[in-house]
Amino acid sequence: MYNQKTDFVVGFRSFYYVTKWLHLIEEIHYAVRKDGDNPEANM
Repeated sequence: MYNQKTDFVVGFRSFYYVTKWLHLIEEIHYAVRKDGDNPEANM
């Protein structure tokens, strides 16, 4: 199909509370997009 698009995204986020005023955030994401007959583009 000519104008068909497919998107897939998944992610994870975690918080580390070191002290009451210091928080560390960690994120992991993966995204894939395919437009028609073009090859997949991922990030």
